[in-house]
Amino acid sequence: GNVALHLGLNHPDRTEAVIAACTGSGSSGDDGFIERFREIAEMLDRGELERFADALMSAPSFAGFLRLRPDLVELQRKQLLENNARGLANTIRGVQMMRPSIMTLGEKLKKLSVPTLILVGDEDIPCYEPANFMREHIPRSKLVVFPQTGHILNLERPADFNREVMEFLGAVESGQI
Repeated sequence: GNVALHLGLNHPDRTEAVIAACTGSGSSGDDGFIERFREIAEMLDRGELERFADALMSAPSFAGFLRLRPDLVELQRKQLLENNARGLANTIRGVQMMRPSIMTLGEKLKKLSVPTLILVGDEDIPCYEPANFMREHIPRSKLVVFPQTGHILNLERPADFNREVMEFLGAVESGQI
């Protein structure tokens, strides 16, 4: 979500639309995001990939995934364990810890000229407030909140997610937005 949002903000001439799904974790400022991610990067530096996977899968934002898609939990964990610990640590430090808070982008968001679909689960607490902030500031935006859904809504509610994305893209393509 953050990558797509920043592509639209920084290169609107190369962007027809933005889909910002589960965007803005760490934007509240007082939620300990940076410190938690520093600790996670250090954990990964020590090669503790299994501990990382367990911590991620037990995070509150993943509760919806565990509840709605128990059939995919083991696959998701397996895929997490296939990552390179050093690469994950570097991504955390170089991308996630360095990105600006959504709440500091108000003036830039007001200038975002392309249609923007904002998707968030109502149980994705770190992204819920930033999603509403984006909706208030992006002129041509639509916010869709998925009920009883956490941070990986494309896996938790794939049919609903795909329907919203396809309807949005169809509206963009036909010029309705």
